[in-house]
Amino acid sequence: MFSDVSKSIKATLYERVTSPLFGSFSISWIIWNYKTILVLISSLKVKEKISFIESSYPDILSLSLQGFIFPLISAVLFILIYPYPAKWIYRYWSKRQKELKDIKQEIDDTSLLTLKESREIRRELVKLESEYESEIEKTKLEINNLKSVILNLEEKNSTSKSINTSEVISNEISMINNDNVSSNIGENEIYVGHPNNEDVDKLSVHGYKKVGMVDGPTGTYSIFSKQPDHVKKFNSLIDSEEKKESFYNLVRKYVGEYGANDGVQKLLDELLTA
Repeated sequence: MFSDVSKSIKATLYERVTSPLFGSFSISWIIWNYKTILVLISSLKVKEKISFIESSYPDILSLSLQGFIFPLISAVLFILIYPYPAKWIYRYWSKRQKELKDIKQEIDDTSLLTLKESREIRRELVKLESEYESEIEKTKLEINNLKSVILNLEEKNSTSKSINTSEVISNEISMINNDNVSSNIGENEIYVGHPNNEDVDKLSVHGYKKVGMVDGPTGTYSIFSKQPDHVKKFNSLIDSEEKKESFYNLVRKYVGEYGANDGVQKLLDELLTA
């Protein structure tokens, strides 16, 4: 409680002390009553001080005028009138300062640099150019490193996509070929495809014998037939380099016309059953 009262009193006193009216009034009072202040701080005896104060303020009216009214009027006039000459003086002083600054700048602009100053400026310029070029080289190096990182990431991404696509295509082809072999076992004399172990067993059960192998666009095709003489016929198609080249030209032609698996199947049906 006492702390709050103390803070409130301090805040009030600070507000009063910092008030323009209070400061102006204090100065005016000192000017109007300077003799009394000098007597109070002098080495005169107390009776002599009291006698001087009584003679300075013989009645209530004198005390009121000189002790309060005149200082108050002076303070009010000071507050009201002072800003006008102060504004003019400040404007005049600022204008003169600007003129002095302009004159100094003009002199600096027209004056020649000394040899030492020129060397200092040139040295600073060379230093700044060197730092600028160093920053450019550093930036270029960082850009090249980032480009290299981006290219490596793109290559890895492309390789990963290619591998995944190849695996998917291979799996699909294998499933298609396996389905074809499994569904056609026992229906045709000749079978061409990529049979798994289970399909090979089924082919064997149905009387098929392996004739040979043909390289195609989706890998190597295994050839099975129910006719024993087809092995001899097939070998006769590729028993020389010339015949082998001619045979694979036909393979490419039929594959282009009928597709990979069907093209090889159709070609071998025509050649072996002729």
